[in-house]
Amino acid sequence: MQTRRPTGCAPWPIVLLAGAEKAGKSWAAAEATGHEMIRDAYWLGIGEDDPDEYAQVPGADFQIVEHDGTYAALLASLRDIVALEADPDRPDLLIVDSMGRLWAQLSDMAQAEANERAAAKARKYHRSEPEDDVQITMDLWNRAKGRWGEVLDLLRAFRGPVIVTARLSVVTVMDAQGQPTKEKTDKVEAEKNLPYEVAAVVKMRARGEVELSGVRSVKLQLERPTRLNEFSVAKLWESMGVGEGMGERHHAGHPATPPAAEVDPAVQWLDAVMAEETVDGLRALWRDAQKAGAMNDGLAAAINQRAADLAPEAAAEAPAESAA
Repeated sequence: MQTRRPTGCAPWPIVLLAGAEKAGKSWAAAEATGHEMIRDAYWLGIGEDDPDEYAQVPGADFQIVEHDGTYAALLASLRDIVALEADPDRPDLLIVDSMGRLWAQLSDMAQAEANERAAAKARKYHRSEPEDDVQITMDLWNRAKGRWGEVLDLLRAFRGPVIVTARLSVVTVMDAQGQPTKEKTDKVEAEKNLPYEVAAVVKMRARGEVELSGVRSVKLQLERPTRLNEFSVAKLWESMGVGEGMGERHHAGHPATPPAAEVDPAVQWLDAVMAEETVDGLRALWRDAQKAGAMNDGLAAAINQRAADLAPEAAAEAPAESAA
């Protein structure tokens, strides 16, 4: 067993600015780039307009990270930023705008993969291809969440403060029977666990109407959601003690700096699964994946789904059952 003593140092925080349309989240992010503590600031846009205009925000000083909008280019950009030499006394700032658009992109990728899978099956059996979107299977949702996790790991590996944005909407609360009630609640439009992954959640319901709904900090204790008057990220950082003996982020199960090529081992097998043309070949892939330690629930579901696609009449002979 390997242990270590706690450092007592707070990690550089990841702050979520979740706001309604035109509530000022981009302005607040741009304003933070001019903080005297910050050396360089990098603005990584995902599905949002480039923030050229926000260079006019008083004190703003940032660089826009250019990429072609694909997930691969996004990862490459993040890895380049994480690899920059860090100055513990004057950290860099990373802004990701927006995490909600990232999750929408990953969901669209999963839908496209599901549609192509269904179309390939239809062509194989000389049937009409589906005109509408098909259901996204669990293995594809697992792949989307794996891609999302890669981005989060890189944000954690960044040695400086991070600001991420997402849209905030008001939704109706459903009862236990799935029926709408008269109650309303806020919803962060991103992968559902994002608020739990960050150090502070700032909700901006309208311009000037700002609430700190949650924070993970020893210095700043929050008993209930608190209204923030004249909000700025700099004031939030100060109340959290940011800049006072900061340490690296440590996250259980994740290295401080993930290798550039690190991916879920099971993901590497999915293309082989989808290219396989026989059930016997899938059984062999199943055994190979188990020997390699790459088997997980998502890969197992993909193999069984592919087996059912290849031989619907032999569904009872799914590789998972025969491997047992």
